[in-house]
Amino acid sequence: MHTQVKGRLRATNTLLGLLWLSGPAVTAHAEVLLAALIKTVEDDDDDVRRQVRCSVALAGAGCDVAVYLPIVLKHLAVAEAEGGDAAVTRRGLGLSLLDALLGGASAEALQPHLPSLLAAVAHPSFCVPPSQAEEESSAAYAATRLRLCGLLETLVRRAGPLCAAPPQGHSAYCALMRLAAVPSSAARGFAAQQRAMATLAELAAAAGVAPGVLHAQHMPELIASLVAGRRFEAWDVHASEWHLLQARCPGRSSALTLTLTLPLARTLTLTLTLTLTTNPDPNPDRRCSGRAAAPPRARA
Repeated sequence: MHTQVKGRLRATNTLLGLLWLSGPAVTAHAEVLLAALIKTVEDDDDDVRRQVRCSVALAGAGCDVAVYLPIVLKHLAVAEAEGGDAAVTRRGLGLSLLDALLGGASAEALQPHLPSLLAAVAHPSFCVPPSQAEEESSAAYAATRLRLCGLLETLVRRAGPLCAAPPQGHSAYCALMRLAAVPSSAARGFAAQQRAMATLAELAAAAGVAPGVLHAQHMPELIASLVAGRRFEAWDVHASEWHLLQARCPGRSSALTLTLTLPLARTLTLTLTLTLTTNPDPNPDRRCSGRAAAPPRARA
């Protein structure tokens, strides 16, 4: 083992012991501690990373959620404001840190914070694909989407019925559907999309309904929010909203079909038909179709 790795491992082992002994007293040092842990939560060495995540989980168990959640969300907000691949990578580290912290929190402790937390991660900026098709650029986005999937999966498994309850249930649904709708390629794979839909099925089970019923409950409101105020006029092909509206999930008996007519001009409308089920189709060539149609001519 490399000397530097040995040093990092000794440090993380020492920190783990200190956190075990500190218990709730760690709350007073949460900001300094989390600033250090966010830099090491995705360490290159497996042993170091495992010990760091154990330390983070202990910190989450000993520290009040109301204390550490605003700190981590602040890190995520800074990363969003800065923009660029480096900021997306830092956001991914923040999501990994939050995932590990929440692993030590009880469902009761999470309950009052679920609305604000799920509303934050349901924001389109957390799932926006890169504006360029370069694989080097898209790698940071793909990794961050997987980390967001991991966070949502943790929340659903620790507090499923609470996550499915209103109003945070709609935010959880929107976040997962945005993840499932992001187009992929053979090089980037479909791991985030598949994991998002698997978590969506777990969310439906926690709500006590079939996935198709969950779609029927939330999709109309989601679509209405996408087209409200004619925001679609400013979309381009890289917009998260466009990918979400375009996403088609083929299926049979459990399908939900929505037909929307959007006024794009005084003499032109766009009719979109979306068929949604529990199994997403990651192939962008098999997405829902848009049909432009002129209104019928008046009879002479």
